[in-house]
Amino acid sequence: MNEFSRAIQKEISNPTNFLQADRPFPVSTTPFILDEPSYSALTGHARKVYTAIEKVTRAYLIDEEIQNLFPEYESVRMLSKLAPKTGTLLNLARFDFSVLEGGAFKMMETNTGCPGALTTVGLINNAFVAEAASLHKELENRVPLTVDDRAYFIRYLEALVKKAYPDKSHITMAFVSSEHRRIVTDLNKLTELAGEFGFHAIRCEVQDLAYDGRRLTHDGVPIDCAFLKFDSVIDGAGECDLGIYGKHVDSLASPLMRAMRDEAFVYVNTLPSMLISESKRMLALLFDPRVRNWLTEDECKSIDAIVAKTSYLGQDRPCAWNPDEISTHKDHFVIKSVIDTRGRGVFLGKYMSQNDWDNLIVRCMDGKHVVQEFLNLERQSVEKPIGQSGDFDAYTDIGLYQLGGDSIGFLCRASSKPVVNVGNGGALRPTFVVRR
Repeated sequence: MNEFSRAIQKEISNPTNFLQADRPFPVSTTPFILDEPSYSALTGHARKVYTAIEKVTRAYLIDEEIQNLFPEYESVRMLSKLAPKTGTLLNLARFDFSVLEGGAFKMMETNTGCPGALTTVGLINNAFVAEAASLHKELENRVPLTVDDRAYFIRYLEALVKKAYPDKSHITMAFVSSEHRRIVTDLNKLTELAGEFGFHAIRCEVQDLAYDGRRLTHDGVPIDCAFLKFDSVIDGAGECDLGIYGKHVDSLASPLMRAMRDEAFVYVNTLPSMLISESKRMLALLFDPRVRNWLTEDECKSIDAIVAKTSYLGQDRPCAWNPDEISTHKDHFVIKSVIDTRGRGVFLGKYMSQNDWDNLIVRCMDGKHVVQEFLNLERQSVEKPIGQSGDFDAYTDIGLYQLGGDSIGFLCRASSKPVVNVGNGGALRPTFVVRR
């Protein structure tokens, strides 16, 4: 593994490749390998769940009863419904799954806002194949995955522009974050790749964009498409901060939102995808009997097969479990904030005292949390991140990337903590699908 370690360390030394909050991603040399039938079954279900989420998100745009289930967006309601007239609301997602004891998968979160590690997964996998595949003979029968193609996301953006503007010959792509609450994972690398593949590429902050009623521009250069990376949170007042211009600045009059309203450029992802599809309440909606009337039988079967059962907490809708049951059987439940990332706002009853858990239930009856079944994650022996020696007993999850409705590959995270996250004591692992 020394060759692989050296190859990855070389990549890590370049912050353009492996940057997360100004630190490199930790990487383990232990690959996660799925057989092709298991991967095909999972992706088949994921495609139907993706379609169901698109339907429910579209319903939010016009259904006041569904809108009222999202009280945290009251101050940004019009922005949360700002969407293109045609095309999909969901372009890019990373469905996060727990790997359960026995090898089954259950989806914990939708991750349809601005999922990370788009470029990192392919870098890790390709380095592993080049330097360490000979140690794993089964990788001789690996199945090619889109996520390992360096150009895949840039070509997807190009296709979106070509669909909107068939005669467009010179395309300018912007990769946009915000000075308000900065999150930059993938943006520098994507900017580099877009330039490498012949596009005019701009890396900028949303505060530097201008809109004249016709074109969205950066330093006078018109932008044709953009990948937007913003970090929405619920603040201490229980209201949504979009993470774009600022809580008291974001409005339909903001340059970016005006350009979105006028469909002056192509962008990924839409605000409904970032806010409604991304919300953990979306998983509760997928189990809501009224919502299921809008879905096909096959979509409902796929939801039941791969989505962790999730329900409303403290809202004017029936909860799948009564409060006494949630209290008495705390080891069976997880409470989550509807909008948060990197493992924040996740509370596992199993690891809390009864008193703390009961107090938490009371606090979370604010309509801004959900309750989810607790999942027993599989623990695997995994090499510690490169630069450390030895193995550790790791909880495991995977993130299945969805692009335009298709599954394109996955990442795997190993963590010493039951709330699995790379930024929470975890590491990325090489990921492969093989024919056996």
